[in-house]
Amino acid sequence: MSRVAVLVEPRHLSVAILQVEAAARSLGLQITRLEVHGADDIERALGTVGRNSVGALMPLSSALFHAERQRIVRLTAKHRLPAIYEHRDFADAGGLLSYGPDILSLNRRVATYVDRILKGAKPADLPVERPTKFELVIGRHGDVDPFDPWIRPSDAFRPRVRAFSYFGLVRSLRRLLLN
Repeated sequence: MSRVAVLVEPRHLSVAILQVEAAARSLGLQITRLEVHGADDIERALGTVGRNSVGALMPLSSALFHAERQRIVRLTAKHRLPAIYEHRDFADAGGLLSYGPDILSLNRRVATYVDRILKGAKPADLPVERPTKFELVIGRHGDVDPFDPWIRPSDAFRPRVRAFSYFGLVRSLRRLLLN
């Protein structure tokens, strides 16, 4: 695989696309931007995947893509395109894989900020924090043997989740790569 498609909503372009492009260059990958201006463009954009010889898809985070996640997951399956998503809701909807911040952990941090503000802290004095806990969610929709006696039917379509601290993941990857 040498080419990855990035699904973007141009009006919400952020520094994320620059980071994705820099990471792709460092890995020797080419990026193909698939621009989507509205919900009706999603099918058109993903339909061009075959003509561009794209090996995988990565939609950047956007409210539109989150609202249309069922359609995006269905179309990536239709085009037999592996995709990685930033939010676990895509894996819960049947997507292959998601890796991104643990939203529950972020919400807990918000509660501590609200508590500090209600106790008199000035919002401008509070530090801006980045996520430190991430989730890797691997969808379980086609890889389960229904005759496996260890898998209960209720578990067959439940995504597998693994939460990582950022630094723990980096340490594990370093150990893996250096050994």
